[in-house]
Amino acid sequence: MLTNIRSKIKRRSRMTGGALYDIAIATILVSAILSTIVLSILIHRVSTNLDHLYTQTNQVSGVEYMAELEKKIYTQVIKEAMEFAPKGKSIYQLRGAAQTEAQRVLDRLTKHYRVPRYVIPGIKFRPVLDTTGDAGAVTECDNPKYPIKYMFLNEILFLRNYEEYMHVIIPHEAAHLFVCLRGGYKEYAHGSEWKSVMRDLGFRKPEILHSLDTDPVYQFQYRLGKLFPPHNHPGRPVIM
Repeated sequence: MLTNIRSKIKRRSRMTGGALYDIAIATILVSAILSTIVLSILIHRVSTNLDHLYTQTNQVSGVEYMAELEKKIYTQVIKEAMEFAPKGKSIYQLRGAAQTEAQRVLDRLTKHYRVPRYVIPGIKFRPVLDTTGDAGAVTECDNPKYPIKYMFLNEILFLRNYEEYMHVIIPHEAAHLFVCLRGGYKEYAHGSEWKSVMRDLGFRKPEILHSLDTDPVYQFQYRLGKLFPPHNHPGRPVIM
């Protein structure tokens, strides 16, 4: 009797131990499966984020690369243009001379017309203006929201044609600036107001066109891939 009871207890113990063992194994397997699923989700999310970050990095790098390329090409173009500029002067001295001349012309006009003196806030030098062949420009002339008027000069052409700029193009742009300061154009940019001011500066027949070689400007844009080859550009451009 006692022996039978002990035998039954042992069988139940073996059965209970086996069941616990099976449960433990099942738990481990379920945990492993869940861990694998969670890990897969995490890997997918990390991979997606990395791809997004990689794309953003490539885009930023592309923009930075183009900016760096443009800077490098422009530096080379300016270096070549400096070969035509007056010797013994730095580019900063040449820019300063242009600023001084523009202010001198403007002072002459304000004195002649007896109007308050206007100090040019600064000449902005650019490799390309609104139109590739433009030698200079005065923008926002008729916009009252922009009371400060700037003179823009094409730096590539300025360095290659320094004397032409000092004696013709800067007075041309200063005349535009002066007309702007007096209320803007009643007709059009190269209308009677501008022509009258130019005559007061000694230009009997004010020109609106120039004959400067603009190929270096077109070459600069072409090297950046912004234009067709230089030989496709039109003929004589406008001074503006």
